[in-house]
Amino acid sequence: GCVAPILKVRAWCRCCGPRVAKCLCAGLILVLACAALVLRPRAGNAWDASPSDVAMAASNTYGLLLVCLLLGYGLVATPRRAWQRADLAGERERLHVRLVYEDDRLCEATWRAQDDCEGAQREVLGRLDADADDGLEMV
Repeated sequence: GCVAPILKVRAWCRCCGPRVAKCLCAGLILVLACAALVLRPRAGNAWDASPSDVAMAASNTYGLLLVCLLLGYGLVATPRRAWQRADLAGERERLHVRLVYEDDRLCEATWRAQDDCEGAQREVLGRLDADADDGLEMV
């Protein structure tokens, strides 16, 4: 029936991820818009438009699609983030989790830096000893 292909597409979108699903949706909208322009009814004066009218309609359609895409990304994310930051208990919890994560990263970086310094010191001392040994052999 008609429902099976929709379920297959929905399952495929879940497997591929949200970016692919959004691209698929945008492509489907583009295909439907092109099909509507090509297969438009020819009867009556409703579709007899000048090129400037078609350009104006196309620019309006482009603007609406752009707003829809932006609403999916930035225009919704900013108010959502402001709303989340208004919740002080939730924000404190998020910051606490982030603080623990950043503290772990700082500790790891400190240990790596100390290991690198010790390795560099060993290398320098080894070269100094080698240079001192070379100097003694020449005498």
